[in-house]
Amino acid sequence: MAYHFIGALLGALKMRDYFYLSQLESSGYDIGVADALHLGASFKLPLYIYLEGSAYLTDGEGEKVFRENDFHLRLCSGELKRIEKTYVASAIRSPAQIDHLNEFFSIASGIVDERYRGAVPIKILPNLLALMKSGGGCVQVYDKEWIPISGRIGELICYTDDIRKLAEEGSKHREKVEVLDTDTERQEYPPATATPDDEAELKRLQRTVAALALGLAAKPGAYNKAGKPNVLQIAKLATEHLRDGQSDRTPHGFSETTVRSTITAALKACPELKG
Repeated sequence: MAYHFIGALLGALKMRDYFYLSQLESSGYDIGVADALHLGASFKLPLYIYLEGSAYLTDGEGEKVFRENDFHLRLCSGELKRIEKTYVASAIRSPAQIDHLNEFFSIASGIVDERYRGAVPIKILPNLLALMKSGGGCVQVYDKEWIPISGRIGELICYTDDIRKLAEEGSKHREKVEVLDTDTERQEYPPATATPDDEAELKRLQRTVAALALGLAAKPGAYNKAGKPNVLQIAKLATEHLRDGQSDRTPHGFSETTVRSTITAALKACPELKG
């Protein structure tokens, strides 16, 4: 009975229209807050914020002003790059805390799209459509005092169908790359076989990674989660110092997702180290 209840609960979570960034761990998808912000900044994952109350929208020249109440605004790439940088810096300073999800930031500009009233796509009002065209797709957002609207990182929203679409595209891309790699190996190289030395080296590497994770977990702090290695925080530790100062990206093939998978696989392969 309990298993059926948990399965139904997980199914219900995956059917949700949207998730707040602070709820991504329960989304059923392997994506974190930093990942979502980075994908949003590169315009691969639309991110929205619900603006409660009145906001004033104007084009870039400030000539046309409209007031809108209680709507969803999509954040543009420039805003998300700034928010992503702030979040990453905060996470580095206090990796054991999640309070930085509630840090305020200002929204000086955004995008009004078909979701500006919520999850159901509707026709954009003529005045907003004209404003979008005149502003090149972006609008400036102010309160009645001409101050940029404020929000919190934890209030940002990503829609489930956007995450699902992104995951499906990633899966198709991986399958295509795997097929291309397989065809190349068949044409140019003989079938590779693992030697005893290769297997021994792999085991040594796995034991090293697992031992490092367990050693960090033995210390009090962010790398311990219920007496076990906090793989998420350890992966952040392993990648943050490699980030490029300008692009804020890690070297190709060394993302947090890759590191988490490697640590998890090493721990599973070396149960004898867990004592």
